[in-house]
Amino acid sequence: MFKRTQVEKREKEQLKELHLQNIIKQQKTEQELVKSHNSLLKAQINPHFLFNTLDFIYHTMTNNVQIASDAVIHLSRIMRFAIDSDHMGEVICLGTEIKHVETLFSLYQLRNIKTEIRLNYPPEILSLPFIPLVLLTLAENMIKHGEFSNPQQQAVIDFLYENDTLTITTRNVQSKNINIHSSKLGLNNVRKRLKYKYGKQVSLNYSILNEVFTLILNVPGIRGHHFSDDTDSR
Repeated sequence: MFKRTQVEKREKEQLKELHLQNIIKQQKTEQELVKSHNSLLKAQINPHFLFNTLDFIYHTMTNNVQIASDAVIHLSRIMRFAIDSDHMGEVICLGTEIKHVETLFSLYQLRNIKTEIRLNYPPEILSLPFIPLVLLTLAENMIKHGEFSNPQQQAVIDFLYENDTLTITTRNVQSKNINIHSSKLGLNNVRKRLKYKYGKQVSLNYSILNEVFTLILNVPGIRGHHFSDDTDSR
């Protein structure tokens, strides 16, 4: 009787261990799938930006070599950042991406497009951990689908950090020639990336009122998403 009880006990322990190993294996598989899907979504975000800029550089080279040269430098910095983002860890300093958003604005200004977009942020947000390419995509979406001819209606990106919640608000007049499907596709990709990283607690909503497009992104508990060991968190 005692012998049979011991055997049954060992069998139960073995089953528990096997079950635990299966759970761990499943979690690792799901994490790899999420990581792969996340990388795919990154790749889908900005292809039109690259093609449009290369087209601008091509048509500018014969008329103004200096502007074309500056555009190449700005483009190379942005594309290097996008390529390197997969090796930066899951999150980077928000300040790093803000710097590349400013480079993006400079690039579009070279194209003689009035892209006066103001960034308002407190210094403390610069060190916040944030997933790469999200802010850059929101900024590029503003430029692609925005109307900047009226200086009285300046486009803005506002940052607010309160109670460990990061709120990013973008506001710009919407172009009358906007491709609604294209705009929604890019924002849906961003929403998916945010969902994979932060779960249901994150929210991304946008609305159009009197031709003004407003987007509000809320990320609660952002400090809890730490930098990885190989991430430059300066």
